[in-house]
Parts: sequence; structure tokens; C-alpha cells
Amino acid sequence: MREDTPLLPMAQGPPSRIVDIRNVAPPRSGFRHRPQPFSRIKQPAASPLPPVSYRGIVWHVLHYRSSIQHVTYIQQCSYYVELFLLNLILLNVIVTIVSSSSLEDPAALVHTPLWFKWVIYISTGIFTLEYLLRWWSCVEDPRFKFHPVFGRLKWMLRPMSLIDLVALVPYFLEIALCSASTTSVTYRGSMTIRGLRLLRVISFLRIERSYDAIKRLRIIFRKKRQEFFVVTYLTAVVILISATIIFFLEYPAQPEVFSSIGVGAWWAIETITSLGYGDTVPITVAGRIFASVVALWGIILFAIPGAILGSGFIEVMLEHQTARELRAKDRWIHEISSQLHHIQSVAAGTLLAPLTSLSNVMTNEESQVESLQEELHMPATPPLTASQVGTPQSATSISPYGSDMVSVSTTQINELLQNQEMLSLQIQLQREQLDLVLQLLQSRSEQ
Repeated sequence: MREDTPLLPMAQGPPSRIVDIRNVAPPRSGFRHRPQPFSRIKQPAASPLPPVSYRGIVWHVLHYRSSIQHVTYIQQCSYYVELFLLNLILLNVIVTIVSSSSLEDPAALVHTPLWFKWVIYISTGIFTLEYLLRWWSCVEDPRFKFHPVFGRLKWMLRPMSLIDLVALVPYFLEIALCSASTTSVTYRGSMTIRGLRLLRVISFLRIERSYDAIKRLRIIFRKKRQEFFVVTYLTAVVILISATIIFFLEYPAQPEVFSSIGVGAWWAIETITSLGYGDTVPITVAGRIFASVVALWGIILFAIPGAILGSGFIEVMLEHQTARELRAKDRWIHEISSQLHHIQSVAAGTLLAPLTSLSNVMTNEESQVESLQEELHMPATPPLTASQVGTPQSATSISPYGSDMVSVSTTQINELLQNQEMLSLQIQLQREQLDLVLQLLQSRSEQ
């Protein structure tokens, strides 16, 4: 078949329903532009989204990043809810930093400003409601859908859920302490309450749910844990050896400064990390030379974790991009397969209909030939060929009718036989075209 010829030059049937699939192109690099093949074929309507309950809507609104594709208004609501919660977390962090000056004066807790109390009350109510809604709707997630009780318990034991729960404790303690009497000022000034009030900053960690980069950090540390362990072990060995050597080099000169190997370990940490506190300084020539070597080793040791972290970022980003491209390619292959199946059904229906009509026409022609044979008193034999009915004399020898009628009947038989031959050729051509289309569809689907 030539490339410039139409795919199906059919005698019957609408050819516009068949599309040449050789023009379908694969997706571009990165799969940013999805192809639009078979635009001339009317595709079946996409199946509607399954019905979502109110609990499912709440779950997907509160988990925008982890939800699948949903209607637009749910995505917009999820975005604004997440943005509002993040701003509220930042506001609470700012309030905690500003109010930290009152930790040295416990009596100031009793006379907190009115706006500070309202921020505490509103934040406590919103974060408590958010936690309860997450707990109530978590069974909509396939990971927690196996049981209404144990599924929620499993969700509560997740690290981020525990952080949310622990972050709520300072709010309730703050409400209880701000409304307490002045007799509990001493208790409110204890170190335990001071630490619990600053636990409010933990709520800032919930921003982790909204940034994939922070999640990738966790993946990087998990993938590179062996490399980080080797670097940590090597650093510990260098610190221990440096502490021992500097102790024996500096102890005779200044025993009050380098009094033990532990002090030498502190000096090694200061030197490796370039802190430079100046409380322990070697004064001997050998000690200073060794301190220079340790400082150079510190630069090397701190460069290795950075290189490991950078390579881990590159690997994770490449894996993420490859997975995204594979998902896009899978979607494209699924679309092509469904459209090829649709084209195959359309092509089969378009080609089989003419074949059926041609078979019916041939049946009618054969019945007409048989009726004419009966009129001519011919025996019921297979259809005559053109050589058998080529002359009027052969028909006259077997028929009692007149020559005119025999001539007309013979002409009709010849026309019917020619029509049968033409119909047979058309049927053969249609079958060859159908086989060609099916082979082309099969080869395209394999690609």
C-alpha cells in the first residue's frame, strides 16, 4: 500500500469514520504535552467520578497533597485551608517568640494582654477542630480503611499525627494557666511549664506536609544512611585520636588546661568545627602543628557530608522525574490502547456491514438465477458460467419457449453472473482491507 493512498478506499460505508493511525505521535520529551490522537473519532464519554461522601470530602480537603484528582472546587478549598493553617501556625510562632520575655517574670503570665488570650483561644479551637476532623475522616484513606477503630488508631500513631497531638498540649496548658489564680504563679514559673509553653513551636513542623522538598530530605537520609554512618564513625575516630594526642602533647606544658582526654576531645571538636572559643589553646610547637593538621582534617570531614547530601538530592530528583515520566507514559499508552480498541471496533463494524450487504445481494442474485432456470425448465444445477450460456442456440435446445424470450433470459443470466463476479471481487477486496487494518492496528499497539 502506498503512503499517499487512503487507508480504506471503500465502495460503501462512510469512510470518514476511519482514521489513519500512522499519524499518531508519541508524547514529547518530559510528557508535558499530552497528544490528541484520533480527533476525528467520537470518543465515548468519560465515566463520572465516583460519589464522594462528606467524610471523603473533608479528608481530601485536609490532605490536598496526598489526594488524587478531584473536582476543582475541592482542590481550591484544600489550598485555601492549608494556606490558612500555615499562616495561623506562623502567627503562633511569632506570638511565642514575643511572649518568651515573660518567662523570667512568672507574675507577667497573670496579666497577659487581651489579644494574646484571644490568639490562644482561637488557635486552640481551630487546631483541635482540625485534629478531630482528620481523626474522623482518616478512614477514607486506603491505608486506614481496614477498620473504623484500628484504622484511626494507626493514624494517631503516625509521626505527624503525634506531632499534631503534642502541639495541642501547650495550648490547653496556656488556657488553664492564664485563667488560674495568682497563687499558682510559682508553679507557672517552673522550668517544666516554660518548656511546655515553647512546645508550641512544634506545630511549625506541620508545614512539612506541604513541601515535597522536606519529604525528600527524609528519603535522602534514609537512602544515604550507610554513607552518613561511615562519615560519623570516621569523625568520632578522628576526635578520639586527636584528643589523645593533644593530651599527651599539651599536658606537660599546661596541666590545668588539658587536664584529661575529655578536655582534649572538646578541643578537637572546637578545632574540627572551627568554633574557636579560645578556652583551650595549645602553646607547644608540636601541639600547634598537630592543631593545624586537625583543622585541615576538619575541612575534609565536613565536605564529605555535603557531597553525600548533594548526590542524594540529585538521585532523588532524577528518580522523581523518571517516575513522573513513566506515569505519564503509562497514561498515554492506556489512552492509545483504549483508542485503538475503539478504532478496531469501528473499523470492524464499518467493514463487516458492506460484507453482509454484499452477501445478501449475492443470495438474492442466486435466487433470481434459480428462478430463471426454473422458468427455462433447466435442472437445478450450480450457477452457469458465461461459457455455458454464451449463445442463444444452447438455450433454445433446452427450452420450449420462443427465441426472443430465451434471448432475454440469457441476457439476464449473463448480467446476474457478471454481478456475482463483481460482488465476489468486492468481498475479497473488503476482506483484504480488513486484514490489513487489523494487522496495522496490532503492530501499532505493540509499538
